[in-house]
Amino acid sequence: MYDDKVFGPLNFNQFIRVAICIGAILYAYNFMSTQNSILVIVVAAAILISVFINREEFVLDEEYLKKKRNHCKNLGEFQRYVSRKIAEIVAQVEIRKAKGMDVDPSFYEKIKMLESALRDTK
Repeated sequence: MYDDKVFGPLNFNQFIRVAICIGAILYAYNFMSTQNSILVIVVAAAILISVFINREEFVLDEEYLKKKRNHCKNLGEFQRYVSRKIAEIVAQVEIRKAKGMDVDPSFYEKIKMLESALRDTK
């Protein structure tokens, strides 16, 4: 759950950090003295910058799928997750083909890996 994109390009943890920082900035701006508010705003801005600089690229591999399978409450939830990921990747491939772009072979490798994981759960 925490690795999935929840709000735009942000995952759940990043969204919470951004929301807290924005709340701290608004609180400092409205209710604190100038000297204290500058300190809070600088710290919150540094945290916001770190959220966007330290974003890790999502890697879909077999290790992640094993963790996800153990994390899911039941087998059906994992199967729905894998099916959704397959549909997302197939859609990306179709969009690239429709635009005349080259399709990265890693898309097909990921589809095969996901289909294999789906077959193993049945």
